[in-house]
Amino acid sequence: MDMVKKWFLDSKFSGGKQDAWTNDEAFFSWKDDFRNHKDKLQELRVQKVLLQLLKIGDSTLDLQVLPQALLALLQKVEPSTREQLVGEL
Repeated sequence: MDMVKKWFLDSKFSGGKQDAWTNDEAFFSWKDDFRNHKDKLQELRVQKVLLQLLKIGDSTLDLQVLPQALLALLQKVEPSTREQLVGEL
């Protein structure tokens, strides 16, 4: 809950005021518009996947098959998305 509160208080909806957190109308207006927290959720997804990949680093055997696993994953993705992923790598 602290994370959501911080996101809200950092937004324009709070007007820079700590007491905005108690304004239900402002909070629900902010919450109901996905664009207000889309970037924050993306950051959380990146952190989640990064933690999963770091766990792979604990196993030499898993690291050895990582290239094959990534290739298999890329082959399951649509071609346009695959090109974008490869470009970002």
